[in-house]
Amino acid sequence: MIESSNSDPGGLFTDELGRCELTDLPKMLRIIVETVGAYGCILWQVERRISLPESQPNLKLFVLSQWFPDGQLAELHDLPLDRSVTGLVTLEATMY
Repeated sequence: MIESSNSDPGGLFTDELGRCELTDLPKMLRIIVETVGAYGCILWQVERRISLPESQPNLKLFVLSQWFPDGQLAELHDLPLDRSVTGLVTLEATMY
């Protein structure tokens, strides 16, 4: 069972991600939303066919899971890896 910990949200993910199943992801995203006071949350996944080389154009991020109030769904289904803020941050983070 996933429980919220407002005092240590990072610890939540460290402890739970290793045991997490795909069906648990919306629950975890809800906890993130509640912890940081966001409206909703989307977990993006890089296309599985690649390992994130910068030289490949037209790669996309796809929605792995999401949580919004009342079961709403985001209209976005994919983002260009090299032409979106989320994609650029993903590329930059993998370089370190």
